[in-house]
Amino acid sequence: MAEWLRERGVIEPAGLIVLGSGWSGLAETAEPIGVWDYSGIPGLPETTTPGHPGRLMHVVWHGVTCVVLVGRWHVYEGHTFAEAALPGMLAHALRCRWLLSTNAAGGVASHLRVGDLVVAEDDVFLWNAKGFRQRAEERFSHVPRYSELLENAFDRAGNAVNVRFSKGVLAMMTGPCYETPAEVGMIRASGASVVSMSTVPESRWARLAGLNAAAVSCVTNLVPSSPLARIRHDEVLEVLGMSLAKAARLIERWLEDEYVRCASGRRCYGLA
Repeated sequence: MAEWLRERGVIEPAGLIVLGSGWSGLAETAEPIGVWDYSGIPGLPETTTPGHPGRLMHVVWHGVTCVVLVGRWHVYEGHTFAEAALPGMLAHALRCRWLLSTNAAGGVASHLRVGDLVVAEDDVFLWNAKGFRQRAEERFSHVPRYSELLENAFDRAGNAVNVRFSKGVLAMMTGPCYETPAEVGMIRASGASVVSMSTVPESRWARLAGLNAAAVSCVTNLVPSSPLARIRHDEVLEVLGMSLAKAARLIERWLEDEYVRCASGRRCYGLA
């Protein structure tokens, strides 16, 4: 698929951005160079989850040339962990310098409220990643943490546009069901701040491949504290829609940061 995209002018973009559930509206502010449906790109599965339109965009966004995946694939849709990691693989194949993942997440930490943004410092993979393959020399390597330099860029961006966010640990459950109270207790005990059904496979693959990576979650619901609690996906999308304006301000200002804008990342900053 990378060669297919290169033939259409996608040549070493600075980074790749994945827009998760409800985040697709952010792409409207980018200047498109090329737009393709996933169904027309060799090697990319189609999306089936509401809030994931299934488009790949080659864009200039606040002066940065990048690839945007509008929608992703999930293990609960029947995909393997390797397929869920495709954004990271594609970013590496296109010689991107960084990967930015976004998602809708449940708030686990007690200080979080619906609509809060959380920048990941680390992650927890709670289920066996059968089928998640890596090169032989990386199979038992230490997984690098999310990039501190990209995280610092979020600090500068948040201060510049007056958007507050938290930092914390992102946990992943495979879904498709929202977490039970018992699972919430396990996640909380792991030290996680938020929990999602995505992001970790693509991010870990990218980090093991040597890319800088960052992830931003929007807290669209607080995890259920009783078996009677009910959460619906349409409510998740509604909350994210209400939070999109501040998320857009934060990410657009982040794209203007000197570390993010530099297409030749190894010259401008080292991996962190």
